[in-house]
Amino acid sequence: MSKNEQLTLEFPKPARVFNKQVFDYLYDYDSRVDLWYGGASSGKSAGVVQKVILKALGDWKIPRRFLILRKVGATVKDSIFEDFISRLTEWGLMPYAKVRNTDYRIKLSNGAEFIFKGLDNPEKIKSVKGISDVMMEEATEFTLDDFNQLDLRLRERKHPQKQIFIMFNPVSKANWVYKQFFERTDPDTKIHLSTYKDNKFLDDANRRRIEQLSETNGAYYKIYALGEFATLDKLIFPKYEKRLLRAGSDELKGVPSYFGLDF
Repeated sequence: MSKNEQLTLEFPKPARVFNKQVFDYLYDYDSRVDLWYGGASSGKSAGVVQKVILKALGDWKIPRRFLILRKVGATVKDSIFEDFISRLTEWGLMPYAKVRNTDYRIKLSNGAEFIFKGLDNPEKIKSVKGISDVMMEEATEFTLDDFNQLDLRLRERKHPQKQIFIMFNPVSKANWVYKQFFERTDPDTKIHLSTYKDNKFLDDANRRRIEQLSETNGAYYKIYALGEFATLDKLIFPKYEKRLLRAGSDELKGVPSYFGLDF
């Protein structure tokens, strides 16, 4: 593998490679935080991997250095690391890549590097220097302090258009991600929502499985089908109707009263 060999890719039929919601933003690097969230099988994680690899292949004066993170280090190998290997293989880039399975690093012949880590021990990343971009897979598993520390790591001036890529399925609104990015407007954050309906590569069997959640689990349907924030806590009455009832009206006749205590 020659040093700093420029790599280029051409996609004669991009519709066969990219989902539209990903393709429209493949080369959009203007936002500091590039946030992708939504339902299961929406193609968001695969799309961000595509975008990150293409960014690594760009004509930069200084090669990009990506820090790719999961909260728990033990999950890196069989998840996001394999996603990158699969995409590089599919695009015919493996002959131009040097893969280190011992510490999960991939270096391309143009000098760009992907470094995969777990943040269960924050000390692990302090020795990683010259980071140009960060990717947080399953971001809801991290903490706000994790995000702030990573944001501080991108203060070096030598890399233009530094970004933090964030991907997750929405959970409770109590999670730090909702409070940080949805309760307020941040001009440096671009938010992308997608559902299984946006993934044209999803087979019919998986589509049906996701749609069936509407009949079996309302909370799961909101999160994994609609891409909405919802709690997975077990509610005593998961389905209920809100109505304004007037005292003394016929609507209340024959309706028993119940009282409950929650300790």
